[in-house]
Amino acid sequence: MRKIVISGPQPVDMLDVAGPFEVFKLASKYEVILASSGRSSRLELNHGLTLSDAVPYSKLVGQIDTLVIAGGPGANHGQYDVNYLRWIKESASRSRRVAAICTGAFVLAAAGLLDGKRAVTHWDYCDQLSRQYPSILVESDPIYLRDGSI
Repeated sequence: MRKIVISGPQPVDMLDVAGPFEVFKLASKYEVILASSGRSSRLELNHGLTLSDAVPYSKLVGQIDTLVIAGGPGANHGQYDVNYLRWIKESASRSRRVAAICTGAFVLAAAGLLDGKRAVTHWDYCDQLSRQYPSILVESDPIYLRDGSI
C-alpha cells in the first residue's frame, strides 16, 4: 500500500483535509495518515472542530508516496514551528510527490521546497505569496500546477 500523509499547521481548513482524505481513502491502494503538526494526536480544524486520530508528525518515518500540506488559518499567518518545517523538508526528500492545498503553499515555501519553482495558491493569496517569496514564480490563473514532483 502507498502511504499518503496529510498534515498542515493548525488550525487547517476542514475542506483541505477532508477532500484529499476522501479521495485517497476511496482508492484502495492507499493508506491515508493524518499527521498533526504538534506532539498530540489531535488535528485542529478551522471552525473549532478537532480530529482526534492524527499521528504526531515526529512519529512518522519511512517512505511516503504523497505528502499533502493543507492550508487554513495556521498556514496563513506565516509563523511556523521550525521543527515542523524541517520535518516537511526531510519528508519531502523521501516522498514520491508533494502537494499543497490552497495556502499550504506558504508552508512549502517556508520549508524551501518551492524555491525556483512555479506555484499557485488560493487566488486571494497569490500576491502575498509572490511578495513574501520572490524566488517562486507565482502564477495566479491555474487551479493547480505541477513542477517536477511538487
